[in-house]
Amino acid sequence: MKRESIDKRAATLRGRPQTEAHKKARGNALAKNWEFLNPNGEIIKIRNLTQFSKENNLSESCMRQVSNGQRKSHKGWAAVKNT
Repeated sequence: MKRESIDKRAATLRGRPQTEAHKKARGNALAKNWEFLNPNGEIIKIRNLTQFSKENNLSESCMRQVSNGQRKSHKGWAAVKNT
């Protein structure tokens, strides 16, 4: 393939917007499972921390810190203690 053809093809793919379906699929593929105690003391299992944080007006970074023990809680949410 000529260099000109390669450059032309690369230019058509560069910066291509992603569809919503592709964004969701990528998000689900990278999502992890999480467990937290909600402010009522119930254990909540979460699949996608980013989405959950947005839906519940929580800071994703603070929830990650709660999960790995850097913070005790965030807005009443705490990490599940494994015994």
